[in-house]
Amino acid sequence: MHNEITIRANLNILNEFASTNPSQGSGKWIGLDIETRVDTIADKVSWGSYLLTAEDVIESASVGLAANHIIFWTKTEVLKETPVAVVLSAEGFDDVTLKVKFIDTGAYNVPKDYLVAFVKDSSVSEQVQEGHYYYIKNSSNIFEQVETADIENLEDGTTVYELGSQFSIYGAGSYQVKA
Repeated sequence: MHNEITIRANLNILNEFASTNPSQGSGKWIGLDIETRVDTIADKVSWGSYLLTAEDVIESASVGLAANHIIFWTKTEVLKETPVAVVLSAEGFDDVTLKVKFIDTGAYNVPKDYLVAFVKDSSVSEQVQEGHYYYIKNSSNIFEQVETADIENLEDGTTVYELGSQFSIYGAGSYQVKA
C-alpha cells in the first residue's frame, strides 16, 4: 500500500527553529502526525529498518499525540530537494510505503506600480481584496497582519505575503514589492 503526501507552502514564510536534537541543527521544521492501527508504536512498528521505541512514543506525546501515533519531523528545505520514501511495517499488517514531498509555492514578483496602483484605487480590487490575509515580517522576524489599506504605505522592497489569493498557486503566495 502506498500513501503519498504532498505539502504545499511558501518556504519563505515558514519559521526556522532548532531541533530538540542538537545534532540535527536548525531548519524550517514541520511535523506530520501519522496514525497507526496498533495500540502503541513502541516495539511494534518499524520505520524502515528502525524499530520504534518508548522514546518515540514520548516524542509523539510531547506534541499531544497518542501512543499509536508517529510524529515525523522533517526540514522543509531538505524535503523540497529530496522527497522521503519510507516503509512502515508492523506484525499482522500490510507494509505501507509513505512518500512525502514538499512543493515550495514560492514568492511571486509583482511590479510595485501594479500592486500600489491597485491598492490606491478606491474601487474593489481583484488583486488586494478585503477578507484576504496579508502579512509582513516585522523587525523581530515575526509575521504580523497588514490591513489592505496600509499596503500602499509600505517601503520599497517590502515583501507582502498573502494567503488565499487567486493570483497564487495552491492558495498561498507572496509578492515582492519592487520599483
